[in-house]
Amino acid sequence: MPFKEKSVDISLACEILEHLSKNDGRLLLNELERISRNLIIVSSPIGWPQEEIYGNPYEKHISEWKPEEFENLGYKIEVFDAVVLPRTLKLVDKMRRTIFRLPHPRLIIAHKILTF
Repeated sequence: MPFKEKSVDISLACEILEHLSKNDGRLLLNELERISRNLIIVSSPIGWPQEEIYGNPYEKHISEWKPEEFENLGYKIEVFDAVVLPRTLKLVDKMRRTIFRLPHPRLIIAHKILTF
């Protein structure tokens, strides 16, 4: 990234890591740590497979991050249900997940307070 070391107060990466390989995701987290002074906030879905959308290959999820991976990197984490739907759509979503044996999607919010 074209930023000087410790040049931004807060870095925010929402729904990016799952579009990168694990290696590239770790490189991104390292780069965020390099440029950030105070805080890094990252979010990534769990159990939310996704293919290309409208022919865009960059929409595909190619990795999935687990809460313990963030914890091993020094992040504190919270895990939330990722689907907030009206009651009728919740039933449809639940049936679809049951029929196709899909996991219930959740969202990891991870943050790391930096001290230097």
